[in-house]
Amino acid sequence: MPNTQTAKAVRLEFAPRSLEKTSFSGAAFSDNWLWVAGDENCGIDPLGRLPAVGDGSRRYGSLSDLPLADLLELPGTVNEEADLEIMAVAKG
Repeated sequence: MPNTQTAKAVRLEFAPRSLEKTSFSGAAFSDNWLWVAGDENCGIDPLGRLPAVGDGSRRYGSLSDLPLADLLELPGTVNEEADLEIMAVAKG
């Protein structure tokens, strides 16, 4: 018997002023959070797990974004691309 899997949709709901909504370069899961990095910005969007609706698809939503300059000391200007191609979560 072949190994078959059913695709499940994941709905992402971003805050109106979110850093990134369309072009992602990295993402990581941590408990009930999905951390998303955009391709052309310098920040991350933490998306919290939301209750399922309709067909039971998973939903994640954000209230705001986290500019990396608020979290780390970065070289260059505040608006330079961070180029976060890979993300991971360590120790929760």
